[in-house]
Amino acid sequence: MAVFKKSVRHQKKLKMSIVGPSGSGKTYSSILLARGIVGEKGKIAFVDSENRSSELYSDLTEFDTAQLSEKITIEEIEDAVKSAIDGNYDILVIDTITPVWHTMLEIHEKYARQSGNSFTAWNKVTPLYNRFVNGIVRANIHIIFTIRAKTQYDVVVGDDKKMTPKKMGIGPVFRQGIDYEPDIAFDMHFNGESNVAMVTKSRIKVLPLGHEFIPSIEIGESISAWLSGGAVEEIESETKPVEQKPKRGKTVSKGDENLW
Repeated sequence: MAVFKKSVRHQKKLKMSIVGPSGSGKTYSSILLARGIVGEKGKIAFVDSENRSSELYSDLTEFDTAQLSEKITIEEIEDAVKSAIDGNYDILVIDTITPVWHTMLEIHEKYARQSGNSFTAWNKVTPLYNRFVNGIVRANIHIIFTIRAKTQYDVVVGDDKKMTPKKMGIGPVFRQGIDYEPDIAFDMHFNGESNVAMVTKSRIKVLPLGHEFIPSIEIGESISAWLSGGAVEEIESETKPVEQKPKRGKTVSKGDENLW
């Protein structure tokens, strides 16, 4: 017989996804948000599979990196999660998980060739996908993971009334359904002036669905306060959806010191 108890919002370890095409600001944004979530003294672990791109932002704030090759296995991600937890890191950034999906597709192709049946070959991949997802969402550590986006170019009219091509993300390069797994998911795009995040999924009151913002440490701090049961109403009023151009977050220019 089912036993019902009063529902209570507990503190939890955040799982966040950031989806976007190349150049949309996934790496940069993940570092700023991570710092805000864990605070000034929090420890950040960063798994880099993007040809050491994280090193370009080492002046933003302090974090430790582990470099992985372009071809990443599930076991490597599982090892990174365990190492981050064992190393007492407060948050793990995985940039990006798309190569894991490419590895799964290679496994599918292998079994499809052997069996001659592409459909049944997914029986070999689905358990691996479930294992990977469960390892992320159940991990006892905050995790931000980025996903590359399929891209297409669209012609838009700029402020100067000229027609210009714009790179658009049209979905994550990963198995369908990955967007259901995190607590909050963002799509990144360039609005002609700044890299902007739009909330495409949210279990977090301070960042409602459809909200657009410039990723910043302050946004990460708002998320952290909500997760820990902070002053939700106050934070919500600071991050209400914008009708025009979103307010700029904190940026770093040449010569600036660490944000923390």
